[in-house]
Amino acid sequence: MQQKCIGNENDIYNNLEENIINSIKSSKVTKYKILNPPRRDWINKSIIEGINKRNLLWKQYKQNRNNKEKEHLFKTKRNEILEQIQRTKSTYYLESFRKCEKKPSKMWKLINTLSSNKTRETSTPSKLRTKDGVITTNVKEICECFNDFFVNIGSELVKQIPKTSHYTGYTDKKYCTRSGSLILDSFAPTNEDEISKIINNLDCNTSAGLDNITTKSIKCVKDLILKELSNCINKCLQTGTFPNSLKVAKVSPIYKSGSKLEPGNYRFSP
Repeated sequence: MQQKCIGNENDIYNNLEENIINSIKSSKVTKYKILNPPRRDWINKSIIEGINKRNLLWKQYKQNRNNKEKEHLFKTKRNEILEQIQRTKSTYYLESFRKCEKKPSKMWKLINTLSSNKTRETSTPSKLRTKDGVITTNVKEICECFNDFFVNIGSELVKQIPKTSHYTGYTDKKYCTRSGSLILDSFAPTNEDEISKIINNLDCNTSAGLDNITTKSIKCVKDLILKELSNCINKCLQTGTFPNSLKVAKVSPIYKSGSKLEPGNYRFSP
């Protein structure tokens, strides 16, 4: 579908976006509370009680290091708790891997947690090689170099694919909805019920975009924006437009391997 900029459609979305942002600002409440240190997920009530008992035995033994009986009680309880923690931890991670065996992103997040691999908040290199072979340290030039590389890499790779005959018979078929009006190259209008279900299924853990509107905020004001949002989406589908503010993305380069001077050795993460 060809994208084109029409002022009316952009105005519709911009007004909606502005209303949401103003509503969030006016309704935002800042709360402060003191949190206890984070507890590992596998630490249960039984282990906590065992740790407290171990600490008490250690305190008693520390007061009299020559008391063999107290030393034995302390070391026995200490070893017992260590074994219990290791067993509970193993069971916890085994169950966690089973839950995400069909979810690659969650699986890798779990693996990185176990291997203590932490992705830095920013991995933008301090210098990069441009397409002219010049090494630059200018931040703006580095961004332009990344942009130029990833914008053109798709078409460059396509040129390297050998030309072969492909089956195109499916393009001659029409795929219809129950109403019989939808074909492969068009969209049926959406409605408030459909948009509501999509919003309900959104992941609240995703980060906000440049507009700083979080998924949680959208869920909170869902009932207030459903009509306007569905009208906006239908207008975009009808005219083939896409709001200009949604064409801008916040991405970060993530280093993979090889020379850090080469743009191709990075992947982009939203």
